[in-house]
Order: sequence, then structure tokens, then C-alpha cells
Amino acid sequence: MDRLEIGKKGEEYAKKFLLAKGCKVLEENFYSRFGELDIIAVEGETLLFVEVKTRTSDKFGDAEEAVDRRKIEKILKTALHFLSETSRKHYDDLRMDLIVVRLNGRHELERIKHIKNIRDG
Repeated sequence: MDRLEIGKKGEEYAKKFLLAKGCKVLEENFYSRFGELDIIAVEGETLLFVEVKTRTSDKFGDAEEAVDRRKIEKILKTALHFLSETSRKHYDDLRMDLIVVRLNGRHELERIKHIKNIRDG
């Protein structure tokens, strides 16, 4: 399984995780000239912009470390572009989250971690 397939599998696990928590997924893989948003979802009255990082090992470092200040700014610009291009309803709050997916050797879900408000971190 190549890197892109692993990433897609991780995004599917993240989507199922959000749905199980009662979130509604609005969009997946929203692209703009600023970047990509993996998942756009709603939790109550909060609009979520979710970055998904999938790992099969720690060989290339911790997934949380891959989302640095520069990546957060890119997510923010893409989220603002999404908001300007869509005529969606008003949400009480906006949030940028990170979902870290760890797959085992058979590319099955080993664990999942949801980190809320990565912009505040």
C-alpha cells in the first residue's frame, strides 16, 4: 500500500470516528489554491476543519509534529477560502482539529486520537 492509499484509509477511519461522535460530514478533500482540507464537518453548531495524519510507524516522526505553525496557517487560509466560496449557514463557532490515525502492519486501525483546537496550541 503506498503513501496516498494509507492517507485515504486514515481519512476514512477519521470520517467514521467523527460520524460515530454525532458529527455531520459536509465535505471531504476540499481543494483550493491555498491547500486542501481533509474533512469539513459540523459538531453541534461548530464548523470543524479537520486535518488527518495517518502513520503506520514512528519512523518519520510523531504525526502531531507534522502539523506545525506553517501548516496551521495553510489550513486557516484554505478554511477562509471555503467560507468565502460557499453560502453556508452561520455557525456559532469554527474550529481546526487534528485526527491522528495509527494503522497496524495489516493497515487496520490500531488507534485514533482527536486533538481539538490545534490553532490554540
